[in-house]
Amino acid sequence: MFLGEMMKPMLEAAPRPDQFSGGSGEDMFRGVLAEELGKAMAERGGIGLTVLVERQLVALQEGSGR
Repeated sequence: MFLGEMMKPMLEAAPRPDQFSGGSGEDMFRGVLAEELGKAMAERGGIGLTVLVERQLVALQEGSGR
């Protein structure tokens, strides 16, 4: 879900050539494309944040005396 949300502004910022623009249909399905890209990225291991977040969470737990 996080990756899909990250993809939305990236897709909006991408240039769209006039001659191949999908018009309103493209605008409607841009969100769906962002979600599917996010799912595909997650299935392939994401963007490498998992290990870093996990490491930080463990360090926080150990530092709090748990």
